[in-house]
Amino acid sequence: ASSLDAQLEEGSGSGGGEGERVVVVTASYLQIYREVLQDLLGGGDGDLKIRRDPKLGTIVQGLTEHPLSSADALARLIDTGNRKRAVASTLMNSESSRSHAVVIIRVDQETTTTVGGMKTKKKVGSKINLVDLAGSERASKTGASGETLKEAISINQSLSALGNVINALTDTKHKGHIPFRSSKLTHLLEESLGGNSQTVMLAAISPAARNYSETLNTLQYAQRAKMIVTQATANVSTEAVGRRKTMFGGGMQEQEAQMAAQLEAQ
Repeated sequence: ASSLDAQLEEGSGSGGGEGERVVVVTASYLQIYREVLQDLLGGGDGDLKIRRDPKLGTIVQGLTEHPLSSADALARLIDTGNRKRAVASTLMNSESSRSHAVVIIRVDQETTTTVGGMKTKKKVGSKINLVDLAGSERASKTGASGETLKEAISINQSLSALGNVINALTDTKHKGHIPFRSSKLTHLLEESLGGNSQTVMLAAISPAARNYSETLNTLQYAQRAKMIVTQATANVSTEAVGRRKTMFGGGMQEQEAQMAAQLEAQ
């Protein structure tokens, strides 16, 4: 939260001038309820579709994005979305999550500089997926029935699909297809699990002895996730937005080469 506030404060008030930086942060919040993607901050409960954008990567078509001015604004958005999230009471949890939830935060930074008389824009983009997984359930312990039981079955199926993806990614002998498209959850998190990313899993476990088997399974699940190897690189692009008109021939080419070398050094 403090890092987000620092980024926004440093980038605020910049008009895109030379040597100035503009930072734009937006957030979205969705839930995956029985394999249906729903926008928790927008109107309607329609099934949103996952698409692949050549520039942005994995996106959810139609998902609303909301600008952020501070970490507190993000907390308020999450609180708003939580009021729409599917929950139910079971014997193990009075407010049991009946869906997986994902907060998507996009941070885009644009810096305008002048190198050798040529104005350039350097763009850096990043995306943060904060995922709250609904816990796996045993009907014999939760007492789930009817719609709640159907929700539990859907939750367990998607967690199983996620486990299969994690196993495939961590198995050194596996050379075949990674089943990212086997569920909405794994499809949405394809970049987080096997792409240009850094991934961390936090495990919520119970201290009660009667939940020993669930605790053990959760820790084993997290241990496998810890073995995933990802290679994160900065998403940086540069573009020329202005040139000196007084330079001709080799002089311009020489300046472009000098600019490129300096940008690379940055």
